[in-house]
Amino acid sequence: ISLMTMMMLMIMETCSLNVFPCEGASPDVRLCSTGKPDIKNYKDACPFDTQELTCNRMHKQDMIPFIQRKAQECLLHMEEPGQWESYFFWNIMELFCNFKGKVMMSEVAVVFFIGFRCLRKKAAKLKGVNKLKDWYLSLANLLCAPMPEDEHIKAVLDMGDYLATKGLTYAAHLCYVTAYKEFGSDLIGCQSLPVDKSAMMEAIQRTVVYEYVLSLTLGLTNPNIQELRFLYARKLDKFGFSTQALYCCKAIAEEVATFRERATNGLLDQLIQLSEKLHGEKEEEPEWLMNLRLLLKTEEDLLNVCIEQEEHTETPPLGVPAASGHFQSRVREHWAFSSITKEVTARYTIGALLGQGRYSAVYAGVRKADNREVAVKFCINNAFSGMMTMPDDSRVVPIEVGLMELVSKPVSSPYVLELLEWFEIPKYNVLILERPSPCMNLVQFCELHKGKLPEAMTRDIILQVIVAARHCCDCGVFHNDINPGNILINTETLQIKLIDFGSGDLLKDTPYKYRSRTPDYNAPEWYLCREYMARPKTIWSLGVILYEIVCGEVPFKSSEEIVEGHLHFPPGLSEDCCKLISWCLEQNPKSRPNFRQIFGHRWFMAKKSYIQ
Repeated sequence: ISLMTMMMLMIMETCSLNVFPCEGASPDVRLCSTGKPDIKNYKDACPFDTQELTCNRMHKQDMIPFIQRKAQECLLHMEEPGQWESYFFWNIMELFCNFKGKVMMSEVAVVFFIGFRCLRKKAAKLKGVNKLKDWYLSLANLLCAPMPEDEHIKAVLDMGDYLATKGLTYAAHLCYVTAYKEFGSDLIGCQSLPVDKSAMMEAIQRTVVYEYVLSLTLGLTNPNIQELRFLYARKLDKFGFSTQALYCCKAIAEEVATFRERATNGLLDQLIQLSEKLHGEKEEEPEWLMNLRLLLKTEEDLLNVCIEQEEHTETPPLGVPAASGHFQSRVREHWAFSSITKEVTARYTIGALLGQGRYSAVYAGVRKADNREVAVKFCINNAFSGMMTMPDDSRVVPIEVGLMELVSKPVSSPYVLELLEWFEIPKYNVLILERPSPCMNLVQFCELHKGKLPEAMTRDIILQVIVAARHCCDCGVFHNDINPGNILINTETLQIKLIDFGSGDLLKDTPYKYRSRTPDYNAPEWYLCREYMARPKTIWSLGVILYEIVCGEVPFKSSEEIVEGHLHFPPGLSEDCCKLISWCLEQNPKSRPNFRQIFGHRWFMAKKSYIQ
C-alpha cells in the first residue's frame, strides 16, 4: 500500500493535475464570494447556474467543475479559519466523483499528502499550522495502514470521535466523510449553527453536495440536478434563509417550465408544497407558482385518462414478450409495460391488472420456476423522494424495498406482506410480492358485509392489524399509511396482510413533518402543530380503522372534526369497544395507549382469539 501511495504521488505530480492548483493560479471559472452574500438574483441562491448544466440528468463529471471552483476559492482565502479543511473536503469530493463506487482509503490519503505539500508553502503566513499538521498527517498515515476494511473504517471513525473531543469538529467531519458516514441533520464543518450567514450558507452547500455525491457514488440511480437544487432549497429554508429558498424554488420552476423532463411529478408536488409554505399569504401568488401547479395538474389529468382507458379495456395476460420486446398494442397496455425487461419476463409471467395508484400499478403474476402466484408491482422510479440508506449495510435502495426488507429481519410476520425480490428497470422499480389468495382489501370486504363488520369478527381482524403495526415498529419501520385500503384479507381464513410501505419511513424518536397520504387518518397534532410522532400517530390510525370497520364510516369527515375530536357511537356497540376506540383517539398524543396496553384491554379479553 505504501508503494502504491508513493507511485500515485509521483504520477499525480508528473501529470500536473489541476486538482491542486499552485498558489497564485488564476482559475478560469468565476469564483464564489466568501463575503456576506447579497442574493438578489435567484440563480445566486443555487449551487449551480442554469447555464452550467444543460443535460437533463446530472452525471458525476457535471459536478466536478463546481467542486474544483470551490477548492480554488479556498486557496485564495487560506488565511481565513476553516479554509484548509474546506480545501481538503472539496478535493475529497472530486476524488469520490472520479471513481465508480467506493474509493480506497489509501487513495484518500494521497489527497492529504499532496494537498498538504501544496499548502505547506503558505505555512509561514498562517497561524496554528503546526497544530493542524499533526492531525492532517496522522489521518493520512492511518488511511495508508494495512488492515481489513471493517477495522479500517472503524479506526477512521474512532479518530474522528477523538478529534471531536479535542474541539476539532471540521477535522472530525473529514474523517466521517472519508468513511462515508451520513451526517443526518448536522452541517459539515460546524459544531453548532454558524451565526454568520455566509458561513451558514457555505456549510449548507457542503452538506448538500456531500449528500448528493454520496448518492451518486453509492446509489443505484442517478439523481437529477433539479433534485439537488430542491434539496438545497429545503436546507436553506430549514436554517432560516426563506428568501433565498424561495428564489431557488423559482429557479427550479422556470427551468422545469422550459425542460419538463428535468423533474419528476413527485418532485413537482414537493416543490409546490415548499413554495406555498415560503410564499405564504402575504401577496398575490406569483405566476411561476401558478404555472407549476397547472403543469402538474395537466400531467395528472393525462395519467388519469390513460388509467381510465386501461380500466375499460380487456387486457389479456402477458407471457414472455418477443425478442424485440415489442407488444402488439401500446394503447391497450398499462404504462408500466413500456420499460419491462427480459430479466423480469424470463422469470415471471405477468397477467391481469390487480390495482393501481397514483404512481404504481400491481399485476397478477406467476413465478415460472415453481408456479407460485405472486403480485408484480411497478413503481415509478423517483430517486429523490423514494430512496433510503439501509441502516445495516449502507445500501441505497427504494424506500418501499428497504422498509419491507427491514420488517422481514430477523423474523418476518405472517401479517405483513412479504417481498420476494425486486428489479430496477428504466423508469420503474419492479417489486415481486407474495399474493395471498383468495383475498381482497378490507374496504371491499366490509362492502360485502353491508359496510361494517360484526364486533366479534372485527376483534380478530383488528388484533392482527395491531400485531402487524407493532412488528413494523419493533423492526424500526414507520408504515405511516395504515388504513383499510392497505390491508388485504383472506376471505376464507380471515388472515390479514399489511401492504404498501411506499409512504413509510425509518422509525425515529423525533417528529415527522410531512403530511400523510390518507387525510382521514391524520392525527390532530398534524393540523395543530404540523408534526407528529410515529407511535402515537400509528395508534391514532388503528383507532380510526377500528371505528370505521365496526361502525361503517370514518369517525371524522374533515380536519376541523379531527381537531375537535367529538366521537359519536352507534347504538349496540359494546362499552369496552367504545372505550378502546376513545382511548386510541385521544387528542393528546401522550394520552393514547401503547401496544402493550391495547393487547391487555378488556375488549380483547371478551372472547379468546386464535391470534397469538
